[in-house]
Amino acid sequence: MIVKAWKNGEEVDLELLNTRGHGSDIVEYKCDKCGSLHKTVYNALKRKNRVEHQYCRSCTVKLNGVVDKRKKTCVLKYGVANPMQVQEFKDKYIKHNVWEDQKVDIRDIEKSFSKEGYKLLSTQYIGNKEKLEFICSVGHKGTITWNSWSRGCRCNKCGIEKARISRTSSEEYIIKFLAKSGYTLLSTYSGLKNKIKVRCPKGHVTSILFGNFKYGHRCGRCFGNASSAETEVADFLRTYFPDLIQNDRSLIIPLELDIVIPEKKIAIEYCGLYWHSEQQGKNSDYHLNKLLRCEEIGYTLITIFEDEWVGKKDITKSRLLYLLGLSTPKRVYARKCSVREIPAKLKNRFLEKNHIQGQDKSNVKLGLFYKEKLVSVMTFGKANIAKGGIDAEGKYELVRFCSDSGYSVIGAAGKLLKYFERSFAPKEIFSYSDKRWSVGNLYKKLSFEYAHDTKPNYWYSVNYKRFHRFNFRKSMLHKRLQNFDKNKTEVQNMVDHGYYRIFDCGNTKWIKYY
Repeated sequence: MIVKAWKNGEEVDLELLNTRGHGSDIVEYKCDKCGSLHKTVYNALKRKNRVEHQYCRSCTVKLNGVVDKRKKTCVLKYGVANPMQVQEFKDKYIKHNVWEDQKVDIRDIEKSFSKEGYKLLSTQYIGNKEKLEFICSVGHKGTITWNSWSRGCRCNKCGIEKARISRTSSEEYIIKFLAKSGYTLLSTYSGLKNKIKVRCPKGHVTSILFGNFKYGHRCGRCFGNASSAETEVADFLRTYFPDLIQNDRSLIIPLELDIVIPEKKIAIEYCGLYWHSEQQGKNSDYHLNKLLRCEEIGYTLITIFEDEWVGKKDITKSRLLYLLGLSTPKRVYARKCSVREIPAKLKNRFLEKNHIQGQDKSNVKLGLFYKEKLVSVMTFGKANIAKGGIDAEGKYELVRFCSDSGYSVIGAAGKLLKYFERSFAPKEIFSYSDKRWSVGNLYKKLSFEYAHDTKPNYWYSVNYKRFHRFNFRKSMLHKRLQNFDKNKTEVQNMVDHGYYRIFDCGNTKWIKYY
């Protein structure tokens, strides 16, 4: 039985543990067989179905007959009950476990050093973690443990010099790469996380991360100079709409819209994670204001983030074609499909392939199958703290819904939702539609009610990836950042470490009551 429990180092009530025990909570339990006390994490007991009755490892081995099973196997394979009675295993044991065979002689160490031009100064070897003095092949004096030497480490000063030479060669590569686009390097390159100062072909001087330059970012002052990725989006759509307009400033004066398709009354905004970040003057309302300005003139604005196009191009293209009324998937009716609960791995693979937000952490995972092929997935979970949710009995969030990009499953969402309602008897289901991509028509069809619009959310971005703000709360930054300053705000600390903050258009919350 469990006799004590601790959470974050403080003892907690066992009743609280039984109702809302967390996997990382530490518990002390008494073995029901021998009465001995042992400590473990609560998750270990849950994983092995030992929450109600606990046995220590020794008793578990005896109860399961592990020793007898081991002896039986040895007799069948080798004719003896103990594997150490077999000469082959005796030899292996002696080779790998006897200290005298493992101990290194100082003369062997000296030979190893001299092979690479090093001179060993130490005359005695104590252990593999004790430092040995040496002079390297170029005359640097230093120390190193035998353990580190065996793993391939060498003179620290030589390593620093090699890194300097490597940076120099990298700088030569960067100069040539910039020159291909007519740009000139004006500063010293000191790593991917540090900006370089460049001069564009028109003479403008600006600072930019070299990684961003490689992804198509250029001088921000050059009017109408779209990134290569933005141009790629336009070229993709131009095959369907030859008369689309790029860099339009006539619809929502004085703001610019990257791509406009007048015949569909749809505009598209391509957001580079750096150029559309707060550090480049794009405040929390920037993208939302563009969305609202477009709605005022009867246009729908689709806002694409850079990482979506670069990292999930096929999904992004599929969504664009669907919203533009151009997708031609195979039509399937949900009444010809069956609903089953599916394992997390299958759910995650499907979401990574078909949902722009990728996999999730959900409690209920439902799959819709057409002739044994998974064609749609809908997931549900408890209220998400990251979104300000409050957990309550019978209250669920509809976390993800999507279908295979090759299928149009008529009635899929309705069938999956009805299965969930029958099986789990919810009192309330809520969900969010992303205003960058949707106005929430699906929720209206499923009889959800409009609740409210949220404020724009923000992410931190670095190296062309976005990370949700919940992962970088100030209370956690001391674990995540190398030089955390408690006197600075969350945002200041993140900016100091090369992260940029980018805002979206907010979400719309929908609720269905029962």
